This record gives sequence, C-alpha cells and structure tokens, in this order.
Amino acid sequence: MESSYRANPFHNFRHCFCVTQMMYVLLRGCPQLGSALAAEDVAALVTACICHDLDHPGLSNSYQVSLQKPNRFMRIHIFD
Repeated sequence: MESSYRANPFHNFRHCFCVTQMMYVLLRGCPQLGSALAAEDVAALVTACICHDLDHPGLSNSYQVSLQKPNRFMRIHIFD
C-alpha cells in the first residue's frame, strides 16, 4: 500500500497513517460510535482512511483546474 502513495509534501503515506490512526482513536475513544457501527462499517472506515489519497498528485484543485486536464482528483474540497 505504501508504494501506491507518491512522495509529495502532504498527501503521502505518513498522512494516510495519521488519518487511519485518528479514526482508530475516534472509534476506541467514543464507545457510542464504535457500538453503533457493524464490523463491516468499521472495516470500511479503516479501509477508506488507508486508501483515501492513493496516487494523489499533491496539487491543489485550483491548480488542477488551471491545467484544464480532468483527472480523478478534481473534486470539491472545502479546504483547498
């Protein structure tokens, strides 16, 4: 999995690890959340955390739009 992440400043494997660890902390620290979810839901959440930025080019949406080359990373991010 790590080899599928690019070596860019933010959307890299370390970021993947941090997001996944935070999800774990939320699930373990909020018993109501963990108990409200089925095992399949928890597995889906953890998988989504691990995979959410695979092969991300590390460029902002505005830069991608300025290139006028559509790609799968051109989606709305409220933080870009």
